Parts: sequence; structure tokens; C-alpha cells
Amino acid sequence: MSRLGMICFAVVLLAGVSVSADVRERMSKRLPDINRLKDALVVGEDNKGYLALKGDVGDADKKLVEDENADRKEAYEMLAKQTKTSVELVQTRRAAQIAEKAKPGIWLQKPDGEWYKK
Repeated sequence: MSRLGMICFAVVLLAGVSVSADVRERMSKRLPDINRLKDALVVGEDNKGYLALKGDVGDADKKLVEDENADRKEAYEMLAKQTKTSVELVQTRRAAQIAEKAKPGIWLQKPDGEWYKK
């Protein structure tokens, strides 16, 4: 993907243009709890743009992570379809954006699968 293509992709993703209002609303409502889990170092961001459990959490938090990942999957599939690219490319690009914007101390996964704290 060209530099211009990557910039356009980021703008589309960040603007939420291709994500349904329902998905955006659910994800927005979950964000404080997701951030709480990240700050507690029990959830990290994997190299495909999904949340991964890194510690013990209760059933409610597991469900929260599952629901978030399901909405992310839906969003990635919509973006792939609209940009005529693969879901895998969307996931990889989103994971890179998440890693770049993550605050220090958050668990992240490198493309090679290695986990680290930013």
C-alpha cells in the first residue's frame, strides 16, 4: 500500500466512516473498561488489532473482551470490503496504529508474536 493509501486508510478508520453507528457506540461505551483492563496489565493489544488476555480476569471482563473483539472483527471486515483489501491487512494496519498511540506500560504484541510493555 502506498503512503497515500495508508494515510487514506487511517483517515477512514479513525473517522469511523465505514463502521456502523451501533458498533461505534458499543465500542465507545466499553472504552473506559477496556482502558482499565489495559492499565491493570491483564489485557493487551495483539498484532492483529484484537485484545488478548494477559492475566486473570473475571467472567464479566472476559465477556467484555470477547464483545470488543467481535465488534473489532466486524469493523475490520467492513473496512476490508470498502477498501477492497484483505481483512488481514486491515488488522495488521490497525494493530500498528494502536501500538503507535498506546500509552507507556501497555502490553503490545510485535509482528513476530513477542509481547512487550510499551
